Amino acid sequence: MSTKPTSKPSLAVTGDITETPDLQGAYPRLSDAQIAALTSHGDRRGTQPGEILFGEGERDCDFYVVLAGHVASVEGHGTHEERIISVHGRGRFLGELSLLTGEGAWYSAVAVDPEESGVPSTKGTLT
Repeated sequence: MSTKPTSKPSLAVTGDITETPDLQGAYPRLSDAQIAALTSHGDRRGTQPGEILFGEGERDCDFYVVLAGHVASVEGHGTHEERIISVHGRGRFLGELSLLTGEGAWYSAVAVDPEESGVPSTKGTLT
């Protein structure tokens, strides 16, 4: 995957942002054992605030697990209609729907904190 950092962070995803509560089980959290199992299938990497891990509509997205910090799911990133859908913290994951359906991403995943924010898995290894 060729993820490139943005030249400037979006105003909507900078500052003091907290994780979205998971009231209905929509945002599962992986256990330490599950994260360890995925680690051999991916690479740890750092992120910068505002860095886009994958963009809305992209079809070739990786699977990311948040190891530290926060990643925001953003609809309409970079537009006047930009809105944060959810914010994910340690153990939550993003990018799985595109891997399963083959469709383009429904939102952009944007790093909020300068942290080690993901373990991209090898495509198709969601077992």
